[in-house]
Amino acid sequence: MHFPAIALSYPTDSKAFPFAFKADVWTHYLRSRPAYPDSLWHEWLEYHQGPLNTAHELGTGCGIGAAGLLSASYVKGHPIKHMILSDPSESNVTTAQELLNADDYPDTKLSFRQQRGEDSFLDPGSVDMAFACVCLHFTDIETAMASIHASLRPGGTVASVFYGVLNASIRGNERADAAWDAFGQMHFKRVSEEKIETIFARIKSSQIGLGLNFVPLDRDMWTDVKRVFVNLPEGQAEWPREMGLPKPSGRSRIDSEYESLEWRSDPDGWALKEYTAERIKETLMSMLFEFDEKDWQSDEWRELEAAVKEGGGTVHFVVPATMILARKK
Repeated sequence: MHFPAIALSYPTDSKAFPFAFKADVWTHYLRSRPAYPDSLWHEWLEYHQGPLNTAHELGTGCGIGAAGLLSASYVKGHPIKHMILSDPSESNVTTAQELLNADDYPDTKLSFRQQRGEDSFLDPGSVDMAFACVCLHFTDIETAMASIHASLRPGGTVASVFYGVLNASIRGNERADAAWDAFGQMHFKRVSEEKIETIFARIKSSQIGLGLNFVPLDRDMWTDVKRVFVNLPEGQAEWPREMGLPKPSGRSRIDSEYESLEWRSDPDGWALKEYTAERIKETLMSMLFEFDEKDWQSDEWRELEAAVKEGGGTVHFVVPATMILARKK
């Protein structure tokens, strides 16, 4: 498939749901994000205990998470029998239906529902695994977690993953890494001064800039709680600040006395590789942070372009990621 070098405007189909895209735009969106490593899905399957007959991906978007977990279950030889994909956006549900080919999963029933992550539309105790990929920050987290908990059978798994492109660092090119940070500082300062509304206006402020640390996994509801931090310094649970953004206002829900915390380094698995300046631009345009011509004409952007060129024309972004796993009591 051919992708143009110039960045897209990424129009959404809904003011209420910012990532409401059609299939062609989702294709370009995914090109501008790190691919989920296969190891992620296999780890979730290894963590899960008991039958895995029914799984539910909330906030499915184009269905990429469901496709990854389904493929891993087939590789393991124990296909998930029923995969439910839900999303609040009608266009996203349509896209997921178009992109997931039922013939690829002959032993699985696929169901698609237009529902919010907070909606309790599944029978209590009917789901073996509920999972969410880079979407919980768009929900009212207390309501969403209560809905997930109610839908799971006792011992059922909740899993989620989140990564931060704006938190990424450039490996092996100090000039480009410094220019990347300076460019972000400049952009978000301008956005603030010009009072430009970005996607952050549609997210609860207490859930911005925390990775998944804002997700409550209360002792009386969950057991075997595990939080994993990838490409963060050993022992640092605090999510790295995104370039140019203010200090987070929300509180961490980590219970270090009850939860298992683990740190890993995976600079090649969670990465954006061989990125040209144009690919960087395309990625930033896909993030709904209102990058525009003022940014591309700035001294900071020209410095980033020069630094990328000096380093051979491409850069390697190391992307921080985090995930949570827990079982319903």
